Amino acid sequence: MLSGHPVLGGHLMLAADEPSLPVADLLRWITQADASAIPALLAGCALDDGDSDDVTPIADIAVADRALLLANGRRVPLRAVLDGAIIDPRPGSPLLAAYAAARSPAEHREVAERAALRRLGVDPDRLASAADRHTVLAFLRTQEAGDAITEQALAAFHEAMKRSPDAAVHRRAAAALRDVAAAQAGRGDPVPATLPWRLAWFLNRTGRYEDAIAVSETPEALRQQGMHRAYMASIRASALISLGGLRRDTGLLDSAEQSVRAALAAGSAKEMTDSLYAALRRARDRIGAR
Repeated sequence: MLSGHPVLGGHLMLAADEPSLPVADLLRWITQADASAIPALLAGCALDDGDSDDVTPIADIAVADRALLLANGRRVPLRAVLDGAIIDPRPGSPLLAAYAAARSPAEHREVAERAALRRLGVDPDRLASAADRHTVLAFLRTQEAGDAITEQALAAFHEAMKRSPDAAVHRRAAAALRDVAAAQAGRGDPVPATLPWRLAWFLNRTGRYEDAIAVSETPEALRQQGMHRAYMASIRASALISLGGLRRDTGLLDSAEQSVRAALAAGSAKEMTDSLYAALRRARDRIGAR
């Protein structure tokens, strides 16, 4: 039990602003450094697993197994609670102080970068590399500052977020690109030429097919030429195939076929259009359409 904090039903009720260390940072710490002092530092701390409304006191840590031993008898692997945090309500927060002292300047910068990404709605552990973290953070900071987004920055952001396999990252990308479009239009700045199809790509990837189709019908999308037009047409076709299959709507599938043809005419790679035609045939077969 932590001094000064009531235990309710075997759990601790702590204020939301208690000093904390992300579990992901604790895992990196015990993996990369001498972990002999960490069990003693965890005495008096508690686990916020990211799901419960309260937290559970920590009894010990099995360093070799990378698992927390909780006061309620549970054994929790750190990797099972990577979205959680270790709460340290003690005066001076000794765990956090020791963690900070153990970090190199480069590690402090990484910790700050990860915290900034979390504040901006991106889980840094869901990005593919340190380079992608830098790219995404730079983009989101530029957006937050209200500065214009360049085509180069937009392309780099798209590729960095696209490399993540996580749907939450793709949803965050779509939200960011929607905000960029609105902000730049509101300021009268030109919207980057590739923004419509990049936004549609993330919407389609996250199952927001109607929204992706709607983007493909905006004036900005309809003005696109060359490969940008091909990309948009192929994304529109993919969204129409998915939505048509879900709704068993042959009209949507017919529209998808028109979009595949438009993509091919605009210069889309034959491998891409062949893949779309195959998906279209499967969707028609599933609903018994010709």
